[in-house]
Amino acid sequence: AVEEIAKQAIERNTGARGLRSIIESIMMDAMFEVPSEEDVQTCVVTKDTIKLAQQPKFIRKPAQQQLPASGE
Repeated sequence: AVEEIAKQAIERNTGARGLRSIIESIMMDAMFEVPSEEDVQTCVVTKDTIKLAQQPKFIRKPAQQQLPASGE
């Protein structure tokens, strides 16, 4: 993913600011959605995420089993 981001920045002739712009465009929705979703453990950005302008994949925490109330 990092190489694809750098490649796009070079193609656009934008330098370091271009890197930031590319990353922000891919991560924009995730930056707003993830903080409110407590079960997201990891956000995965791949080469295809950048190249195809896809949304990052989220790896979620396994659902916690509810423990019985005390005294049961």
